[in-house]
Amino acid sequence: MRECPACSKEMIKGTVISSGSMPFGVNVIFRPTEKATNRPPHIILEKNAKAYYCESCNRVFAIYDAK
Repeated sequence: MRECPACSKEMIKGTVISSGSMPFGVNVIFRPTEKATNRPPHIILEKNAKAYYCESCNRVFAIYDAK
């Protein structure tokens, strides 16, 4: 288990799964809020991600890998 960065309590390990309707696929995209030099405006991520859920503050933190 990991410690929640918001409230410091233990979190539950799980998975975040992005869904989509067939036949169309869904891309999971990260878009930075600030312009970063030498970086693309968005990064396409894998659809599934390791994640942690905090029951105390009701937040999910996901760890996505870039494609």
